[in-house]
Amino acid sequence: MDPRHPAHGPGIPGPHPTGYGKCPSGSDSGKIPAIERFVSTLGMLAAIAPLLGLLGTVTGMINTFHVITYYGAGDPKMMSGGISEALVTTMLGLSVAIPIMLFHTLLSRRVETQISQMEEKAVAFVNMVFKARNECCRH
Repeated sequence: MDPRHPAHGPGIPGPHPTGYGKCPSGSDSGKIPAIERFVSTLGMLAAIAPLLGLLGTVTGMINTFHVITYYGAGDPKMMSGGISEALVTTMLGLSVAIPIMLFHTLLSRRVETQISQMEEKAVAFVNMVFKARNECCRH
């Protein structure tokens, strides 16, 4: 436990064999994974999309060099298919990655904000319970 954290400060006990300190049965302890479940998937897709575009660029350029090898560089029409493939796959990779990356950033911020608010409310609730308990025990 970190004594600098508000929930672990002086006078606030941790888990106890009697059950004191455990989350109540209807608590929000399982909410954080449910909120975060798509963030990592979006991050992965945002990272993979430009790589797939790059892969298409490389294959398009390989096809262009194969055409040059077989037919020479004299006819630009022969090379245009591979160059077109390279440009189209690059464009598609970026056009998929950019919106996903923006959505990933927005979703990550929203998740961080919600988790922060949940933690603040949990700390305030714990402090309120212990304050009420200490006042009750003094009387």
